Amino acid sequence: MIRRKLHKWEEKEAKLVFADFVDYSRITVFEEALWTNLFDDISRRCRLVSPRNENEHNAIALGFHCYFPVALPSIYVETQSCRVYMSWLIHEIAHVWQFQRMGWKYLYDVLISHLRYGADVYDYGGSHGLRRNRQVGKKLMDYNLEQQATILQDAYLNLISLDYDCIWKEVVSDLE
Repeated sequence: MIRRKLHKWEEKEAKLVFADFVDYSRITVFEEALWTNLFDDISRRCRLVSPRNENEHNAIALGFHCYFPVALPSIYVETQSCRVYMSWLIHEIAHVWQFQRMGWKYLYDVLISHLRYGADVYDYGGSHGLRRNRQVGKKLMDYNLEQQATILQDAYLNLISLDYDCIWKEVVSDLE
């Protein structure tokens, strides 16, 4: 297992979403942590959820530690796969941000959300659902913690795309 701090380019990309609301200096990334996939496999069996695809992986954030089951890019290259990787890291950094705000209660809340919502735990309704919910006053904090992380992950992908939609800036402003 490889242990390291965030690369400077990762921090720069994360700041597009989190600005200075995360203490990046405390984040440690662990690569090739195979236990994360094993944990997911066992969890899926216990919850009677279908097995993950062979090329699908599961990362886990515990406090300021982000565990990934695969080796990650060491340099940023303007490719789709690098953007997808970075969005995955954004999702895990969202859990770090939650930990900074809530302490270890975030972990309890995440686990409860997984038990309550099962395979739908990440589903926030996409950009249409987000827009509809914002019109009735729903903010980022009103979603479960996995939905929050997925929303911020999608916000990152949208913010770096040429097809920018202002709904994502509104969501990111909820971090303040």
